[in-house]
Amino acid sequence: MCCSIVSPSLLQSIADDESLDGATRESALYTLQSTEALRQATDLQKAAEAVSTGHLDFRCAIYSMSGKAYDASGTAYAPLPGIPLRTSEEPPTFDEDVNNCLEGLRMTYNFYKEVFGRNSIDGNGMQINASVFYAIRYGNAMWVPNAKQMVFGSGDGNTRFGRYAGIFKQSCFTSSLDVIGHELTHAVTESTAGLKYEGQAGALNESVSDVFGCMIKQYALKQKASEADWLVGMNIIYEHVFPDTPHMRSLADPESDKVIGKQPKHMKSKYYRNENPQASDHGGVHTNSGVPNHAFYKIAVALGGFSWERAGKVWYATLTDSELRKNPYAKFELFARLTLKHAESLFPGSEVVEAVRQAWRDVGVL
Repeated sequence: MCCSIVSPSLLQSIADDESLDGATRESALYTLQSTEALRQATDLQKAAEAVSTGHLDFRCAIYSMSGKAYDASGTAYAPLPGIPLRTSEEPPTFDEDVNNCLEGLRMTYNFYKEVFGRNSIDGNGMQINASVFYAIRYGNAMWVPNAKQMVFGSGDGNTRFGRYAGIFKQSCFTSSLDVIGHELTHAVTESTAGLKYEGQAGALNESVSDVFGCMIKQYALKQKASEADWLVGMNIIYEHVFPDTPHMRSLADPESDKVIGKQPKHMKSKYYRNENPQASDHGGVHTNSGVPNHAFYKIAVALGGFSWERAGKVWYATLTDSELRKNPYAKFELFARLTLKHAESLFPGSEVVEAVRQAWRDVGVL
């Protein structure tokens, strides 16, 4: 299942909004079609073969989908990964988006290696591949499991996502470190907990990516929990459209989000109700993630210091717990109880245990 930063329900709502200009609606519809084509593609072996393992140091390769073939409806069908642009062993190019992409991949790799001792996103030294400028005015970024790589679009260039200066150029999605960290964390979840992408398990999957994406950005900026903005996707939303909240999600105040609609920060919230996997967005995985997101935020802020030092270590230990791996359709309650278990194991008799317990109570899970 491809995991994208922009949910299909949001794209559909943009496509259906008759108050928007035609180009914006067409871009959203095209992004939906192209994303679905990636999800259904089975012949992506060329990209998978480009992935190597066993490296102890950061290795990545970035490719361009610019100039590739498209079908009559505009949906990309050219095989990934595309035309080679730069590897981690090569100097910066003239293209800022390519350089931003590589540095985002590198920072995510360094975070997992230095904080948790993890050898790349799969734990086994995987080379991290990414394709940029995917399709025409493609407003999304995603991890593609069947290709084992990242895909970045260039935004719609109109009223929602990114900046667009001509065909295939100016990829806003590569300029957002938390978005890159978010998407690569889907690969970490895939190789650890294996959480299914639907219902509460899918919301946990999305939440883990939001949480680690925020930590990676804070790690790069050397920000303490109290100094951070706790926002996801600040660099991919046009400020003139949403001047008060130019971001995708907020862990500090999920109910303030205007781009995707309000997220819940408590189990009682009305938008939490729909968990039907067949419903839009796989049972609301991008919406219901607000509950565990807010729990992590409350823990990190209550403990102070750097979020990855204590709260992050509890989350990582939970993500890599064999019990969670045995429960791919895990509910919030199981995840919460596992965080308590690891808080007690990692920081016995400390304030961490109470902070974890209180946060889950505050959001109505325990």
